[in-house]
Parts: sequence; C-alpha cells; structure tokens
Amino acid sequence: MSSRYLERLAKIEQVLLIENKKIDIAELRAGCSYGVPEQLRPLAWRLLLNFLPLERHKWVSHSMQQRKNYDLLVEQFVVGDKSAAVQNDHPLSDSPASDWNVYFQDNRILAQIDKDVRRLYPEIQFFQIFTKFPHREAVKFPLSRRVVGSELETQVYGTDRFGALSCVQKAKSPLPEEQSEENTSELHWQVVERILFIFAKLNPGVQYVQGMNELIAPIYYVFASDSDLEWAAHAEADTFFCFQQLMSEVKDNFIKTLDNSICGIESMMSSFHAMLASFDNQLHQHLTERLSIKPQFYAFRWFTLLLSQEFPLPDVITLWDSLFSDSNRFSLLSFVCLAMLELQRDHLLCGDFAECVRLLQNYPAYDVAAIVCLAREIMEGKAVKPSKEISKTGKIGHHLYLTLALLSLVQATEYGPMSDNFVDYLSRSPVQNAYALNQIKQYGSTGSFGGKTFPGDEPEKMPVLFIHGNSDSALKFGSGLFSSGWNNQIRYFTARGYKLSELYGITYGDRNITNSYLRRFNCEDLMGHRKFLEAILGYTGFSKINIIAHSMGVSIARKIIRGGMLRTDNGTCDLGPSISQNVKTLLGISGANYGMCACQNASQLPACGKKLGFFPGSCEGLDCLSDKPCHHLAYSRFLHDLNKGLTKEAETVVSFWSQSDDIIGNESKAWGRVTSLIPHSNDKKVFEKLKHMEMKTETVPDQYAVLNDEVDFFE
Repeated sequence: MSSRYLERLAKIEQVLLIENKKIDIAELRAGCSYGVPEQLRPLAWRLLLNFLPLERHKWVSHSMQQRKNYDLLVEQFVVGDKSAAVQNDHPLSDSPASDWNVYFQDNRILAQIDKDVRRLYPEIQFFQIFTKFPHREAVKFPLSRRVVGSELETQVYGTDRFGALSCVQKAKSPLPEEQSEENTSELHWQVVERILFIFAKLNPGVQYVQGMNELIAPIYYVFASDSDLEWAAHAEADTFFCFQQLMSEVKDNFIKTLDNSICGIESMMSSFHAMLASFDNQLHQHLTERLSIKPQFYAFRWFTLLLSQEFPLPDVITLWDSLFSDSNRFSLLSFVCLAMLELQRDHLLCGDFAECVRLLQNYPAYDVAAIVCLAREIMEGKAVKPSKEISKTGKIGHHLYLTLALLSLVQATEYGPMSDNFVDYLSRSPVQNAYALNQIKQYGSTGSFGGKTFPGDEPEKMPVLFIHGNSDSALKFGSGLFSSGWNNQIRYFTARGYKLSELYGITYGDRNITNSYLRRFNCEDLMGHRKFLEAILGYTGFSKINIIAHSMGVSIARKIIRGGMLRTDNGTCDLGPSISQNVKTLLGISGANYGMCACQNASQLPACGKKLGFFPGSCEGLDCLSDKPCHHLAYSRFLHDLNKGLTKEAETVVSFWSQSDDIIGNESKAWGRVTSLIPHSNDKKVFEKLKHMEMKTETVPDQYAVLNDEVDFFE
C-alpha cells in the first residue's frame, strides 16, 4: 500500500466524514478519481451524482423529501387504483386517452424491462435474492405479475437498438384486477424493474430502451449493499434519483432520432475514431482501412453502456468511480476506450477481421485500474505514442518482444505464463502447488513466468525467484505506476545469459491499487510462495536459490525463508522449518521491515494493522517521522517476529533503499532507523533520487551485480 493512496483515502474521509459545513466537490473528485473505498462509495456516489446537496446540514431534509417524492411516484404509477378504468373504459378502445390503451402500452414496455432485469449479472446471486427492505406498499403489486399473469396468451415482441425484431417472451394479457396484497417480500431485480418502469412513465420521450438496465444495476447494487443499513434501506428511492441524473447526461445515446446529431452516439463514435487516428494512426488504419471495422461494431456498446458489459461488476464499479469523478462528465470515457484499444494493440495488429471483432466485443480480462491510469496518461499528454509495427506472424520472439515493449508505455508483454513443462511438473503435485496453479489460471499471461520452454532447455545458472510488492504483478499488465512487473529484469538478465528456465515469478493480490489498503500478510500468499519456492528447487534440481523482492514482497520473502507459524484472524498455518540454508542471496528492495510512518495513525486499516500489517508502533510524545528513537516501541507483531533473533535469511543479505522513496517516505526511516534495511544485512546501497517503483525498475544492473558477486559499488 502506498503513502500516496493513504493520503487520498484520508482526503476522501476528511471530505465526507469530518463535520464540514460544505463538501468541497473538487477535493472529493480528486480523491475519488482512482477509486473509492467500498465503505465510502455509497455516500461518495450520492454526492458525485448530485443526489445530496453539498451543504451537509441539508442532507437529512433533502433526502427525506426526495424519498417522499419517490413514494408518491410509486403510488401514482404502481399502486394506483385501476378500478375506474375497468368500470368506465372499454378494453378494446383505440382512443389514445383510453386508460386501457395506456395500460396495454405500459405492459409492452414492462415486458422488455421484465425480460432484461431478470437476467442482470447472472454470475452473481445478488439480484436473485430477496431485499431486506421491500417497499412497504409496492411489494403488494409486483409489476412482474402484470407481464406473466393473464388469461389470453400473446406473443410479446421487442426491438433492439438497431431495429432487430425478436420474440422476447410469451405472456398472458394481464388484467388490472389480478393484484394481490399477500406479497411481503420481493427480489432485488423486482425493485430495479419498478425503478425503470417509473422512469419510463416520467420520460415518455425516451421511455425504456434495452441497456438502461445495465446502467442502473451498478448504482442500485452499491446502494443496496451499503453496510450502513440506514442508508441501504433507502437504496430504491436514492437509486431512482441518481439514475435520473445519470440518464440526463447520457440519454441522447438512447434516442435514435439523435443518432446523427452533434450530441448523438454516431457523433461520439466518430470523434472517438478521430482520437484514435491522432494518437495511433497505424492501429486506426489497420482497423478501419484494412479490416473495415466500424466503431458501431464495438464502440456503440462501450459508450452507450459506459463499459458496464465489458467487465465484471466489481471492476465496473471501480471504473465508474473514475467516470463519476470526471469534472467534465464522461470526457474520460473516450480516453478509457482508447486505452483499451492500446492495451490490446499487438493482438489487434496481428488479427484478421473476425479475430479483432471477437476481441473487441469480448474484451479480455484486464485490471481496470491500469486501464484508467493509461487513459489519464493519454488525456494529460504523458503517454508515448506507439511507433513500432508488430510482426504479422503472430509469433514474436521473447527478446524482440520485450525490447519493443520497453519502447512504449502501452504495449503488453508475452513472457508468461509459466511454460507448459513447468505447469506439468506442478500438476503432478496439485495439492502442494494449488496456489501457483490457481495464479496461472487467474491472471493469465501476465500473472506468472518461468520454466523450460523446449527440450534440453535445462537451467545452468542458479534460479532466481522474484517477489513483487503490493498491487504489482509478476509481469507488466498495463502502464500504471504499480503495474510494471519484472519485465526489465527479465530483459536485462536474459541479455546476459540467463534462460527463462532460470527466472521465476507469480502474482499475488488482485493487482488493484484501490484495494491496497485492504491487504495484509496472510497464510494463503505466504504458504503459496513457500510451496512455489520449494517447487522451483525440485524442478531445477538446484539446492540453492536467489531471491529478489520489492516492497511488501521483501517481508513475504523473509517469512517464507524463516518458516514457522503464522497466526491470523482466520486461523493458523505452519510454513515449515527454516530454509535459509537453501537461499544463497536475498536482495530486499525498498522494504518496510520496521513498518511505515504513513501507518502510524492508520492502524485500523488492514495493511497498517498492528498484527499483520505495517504499523510502525507509537511512542508517547514522539512522532514516527522524528529521528529520535522510541525505546518502548511495539510495532507490527508480524514484522517484530521477523526481526528478532540473530539468524540471517540467506548466505548473503543485501538491502536497497532510496532517500526519496515516495511510498515509504521519511528517507525510508521509521523512528530514526532505516526501515528498508533488513537486519543483519551483509551489504547495502542507498539511492538519492529514485521513487519507490523506480527502485525496482531502474536499478536492474545493480540487482544483477548483487546476484553475480559484482558488488564493487557498495559502501
């Protein structure tokens, strides 16, 4: 976890939770631009979507009034008495003013809504379970019953956005009197159905268009999942007004008559392709001129649905944190879409029409935080424009590929996953190596590397295990600050004689910087890395291994070497005996062996915890940033246990750190002692100007020198 992220978290908390008379919306947007902590998101979204006024003292009265207004709408459009229509109007009347005619028109809209909301996010159960807070009146009048409960069987037809006609379901002509007051519970999708129906009634010029269900679902999910039950109880009403606000900004995308206007979706897609041509003309020409792929084939859905169909719901929510924080609402969206193209650039340039369309319509799993980071770099003019053409053979040598990758911020890598030979070895002991096998499956080609690539590719040099830090990855998976992986090391080491069968790494964590404060040391990651290390030794036949670790990875490396018990809130695990005799060199880069000063007043966060986090301890009358030592210091129990005793973790232990580390801070000190210095280190090197992530990416020659006994530069 970074001190920069802690600062942003503190900023959001200060804006939202401190008794400010007025919310500083600019500060809130800045704090939320790269993601919002889950517990703060419902309130942040209500502010960013203009449901709550900025004046805090108005929140209660405004919310109460808006919720009363929504109840009136429910009464008018859902609960309202239809007996007058039954008695005074004829069902076959074709008069536009006929209550029956309006009723049947409403049911045609309801048929499409009902079909769409029933299938919301089928991969999760949320929308198929009962809400804890059913509407006290509307629950007795479920709209879904109007669609399916009738005596005359009819065919209900729906028209998609491009005019395709299809039979969407069989239904019976509903009768108004077929209502029941026996219902006392309702499913979440039924709540969403009611909101969409009321929206359609209030907006006859737009009504309901397929896809609106995808825009409302994340908002309702966030509000209804609020841990604060007082807020969650009003998720339905609050979602309605936030959805109204959202639709006021994007509804032109759903009005077909505006498609070709300056504010319509066609104009937006045209501007997007012009942006692509300006930033990456080679990719633009390949898609539009060579393959004749129009933006309508993929970008229509991207823009209209705000990318809600391209990623799993948790990723959509994280992405929307950034979109809602955009002061020029949704101007960031175009750059996010451009970043998505650039991150798949190599595959697109190598693909034919069918392959490219398939990729764009089924976008591969990717970390949305990395996509947003690249999008902002492009928007701010910081991203390097691509200039190298990828070989059309689809087969790119490892050395050539990495060389090209280092020339551009936006190109991906293909140095992983592990070789089939190594995976086969791990699969022979699936219980012992379940963690590594799962990481391969979960993270794909950027989540792991290592192993023999062809017969006879036997390792000759002592193998090296790389362990990354919090929010990073085994291999580069984007252009963000925390997504660089170990690519620089692989390129440098292989250029000097190392083979891929001698270099190994796997990914832990979800690689999402917005969740960094939630991570702490746990049995799964530690036991997984310990078994992975043992598997490398068994696979390569070497009795010793070298380890290069960065940031949080330093503490992970030290613990898996030392072994022993680990006690967590979820149980205890035994890592086994010490294997320090099997480690020749341990190089720790920018670790926090005595905690981080940024965590001094944040011990409630898991990553800063007093048991399994980076809590630096507290000392009455002193500040962690002070050079004065604290003699009663009780810092993180996990770190304290690592540091006690006189034994070293390896034959040679070396520590790197920087006096300008922006994550560790305070010249890499805590209470006057260098927190990045591993106890009993044989040697060290101090850098003056490098930032935290630069310590990993820009010191590769020094890292290589440590492992190959070229250490003349040390003090």
